[in-house]
Amino acid sequence: MFFNQIIIRFVFSILLVRSSSSVEASNSTLCDQHCGAGSNAPRVPYPFGFSDGCGIRLNCTESTGDIRIGEYLIQHVTSDALMVNFPVNCSRPIEDLQQFGGRGTNYGMTWRNELLLQNCRVLRSDQCIIPSEISSARLNILSCDSKKENVSCYSEANADYLDYSKLRNTGCGVVVSSILISMDNDTKKSSALFLEFQVMELAWGLEGDCACDDDAYCTNVILPGNRNGFRCRCKDGFIGDGFRDNDGCRKERSKAKHLDSRVPVAITVPVAFLVLVLCSCAAYYKLRNSRKAQPWNDGQLLQIPRTRYRAIHRATDGFSEANLVATFLVDISSNSRSPQSSAALKGSIGYIPTEYGSGGQASTLGDVYSFGIVLLELFICRRPTDVMFNENLNIHKYVSMALPASVMEIVDPILLFAEKEQSINQDQARKMEECLLSVLEIGLTCSASSPRDRMSIDTALSKLQALKKSFL
Repeated sequence: MFFNQIIIRFVFSILLVRSSSSVEASNSTLCDQHCGAGSNAPRVPYPFGFSDGCGIRLNCTESTGDIRIGEYLIQHVTSDALMVNFPVNCSRPIEDLQQFGGRGTNYGMTWRNELLLQNCRVLRSDQCIIPSEISSARLNILSCDSKKENVSCYSEANADYLDYSKLRNTGCGVVVSSILISMDNDTKKSSALFLEFQVMELAWGLEGDCACDDDAYCTNVILPGNRNGFRCRCKDGFIGDGFRDNDGCRKERSKAKHLDSRVPVAITVPVAFLVLVLCSCAAYYKLRNSRKAQPWNDGQLLQIPRTRYRAIHRATDGFSEANLVATFLVDISSNSRSPQSSAALKGSIGYIPTEYGSGGQASTLGDVYSFGIVLLELFICRRPTDVMFNENLNIHKYVSMALPASVMEIVDPILLFAEKEQSINQDQARKMEECLLSVLEIGLTCSASSPRDRMSIDTALSKLQALKKSFL
């Protein structure tokens, strides 16, 4: 029966998902640092990123590669601050400043920001006044109304951050723009001043005690709300982000000779299970391929005896190493510094996600990609290295082009063979097609080219289990 055949593939699929799920559980704080897909996608340094696992989450416009905080474009990120474009806007309410952090956030407006305000009901004694003629002619700030109202400036030189609650008490309704005051040696007592117009500076840090790599410097900082925080920076001769919970620090070396030690760690567990599965079904693959090679006889394949698991166990001497037929990526984990590691990678083309080849960090989303490829392979009986695939057509694109209309034309003929021997009703045929379509859609989502488009391994597991309950 069809469902007896397909249950074998479900067992393999769920086995793989469970093995990958154990790795993902230990990496629940995964941080996506790329804005968009592809090798040219902008990347921000940790702890910044675009997912919940990042210490400071930013916004990404994938179509343009723009990186924003709130609705404002980030010009660049430094080791201690974000420089944000804050253009002139004569109708911007002062409440807009709330998106630049404050109490409870890991960033905030620094004392070096001089805010330009209008519509002020009450002027403080320490507020400066910029006549409208100067703001228009010198600062390129046009008057915001026909009354040519003066522009008030606001700063807090005696505090590390601008306090939003104090800003509200100024009685000003509009924040026109900002002037960043840069000083020599970054000190409040410096005599040399440099002004940057329409720029907002946000200082950042992670809350808590220092959690930096052993080869990194830790800088203690005060976060908004008078909270303790820290920043990390690798020492000279080391590269990385310096944070113990992320990339840490490693000795700088040639990229051609270096494979990040995290790669084998991230893939060893699921790959070990995959090797076991490949070994246990070696005889099954031989049976399937030999059955496909037989000629059709009156629309049916020739009958071939089936092999039981116990027979496979005896034939492989208990799945001993001497009878191992595939190693997949596990060779990488045997010695991450061995020059043979690159050879192991070459032997696994088709299963490695594209972001690894463009310098991306190993992650559980990469394991999800490998699982998706294996899932497609199991159900269509074509490996990603099949001769039919080339630079313009891979296994993912092949399945995607066939779905949903031609799903029954690309699946493994063995899945349909049992049904050809029996007459099945229309309802059974529909259920068969729906089941195969759902499985292949899971494989396509898991093997999406962009990590952001892939479902989590837990989601894949729940979907496969739901399909098993519905159809089997």
